[in-house]
Amino acid sequence: MLITLPVLAVTAAGALLYLDYPLRTFVWPGLAPDAAFVLTRLALLSAAGVLAVLPSLALALGEIGRTQRLFQAVYLPVWYLALNGLTAPAPVVIGVAVVFACLAFAAHSLRHARR
Repeated sequence: MLITLPVLAVTAAGALLYLDYPLRTFVWPGLAPDAAFVLTRLALLSAAGVLAVLPSLALALGEIGRTQRLFQAVYLPVWYLALNGLTAPAPVVIGVAVVFACLAFAAHSLRHARR
């Protein structure tokens, strides 16, 4: 014999009321990613890396060369390679962006430490 006891619940207005049935809980079976889910997240990660690598490259080359000419000389071959299909995987692109940003920070710090 199943005995159910009344449950005390709070409504949205803050009033208390008794429920004659037990409350159900939410059961989440977990995340089961399929191939489309993984590919979509990888595409988003690649887009974030591409969006981060060029500004960090510009910042690093601007800090090292102190002019915009060095970035302009490197930017054209980068686009030529990208448009001809020579690209890197997303983790590599993001790693390169982080390295360029760290290089720019180090060059800026060294330049100001010598003053």
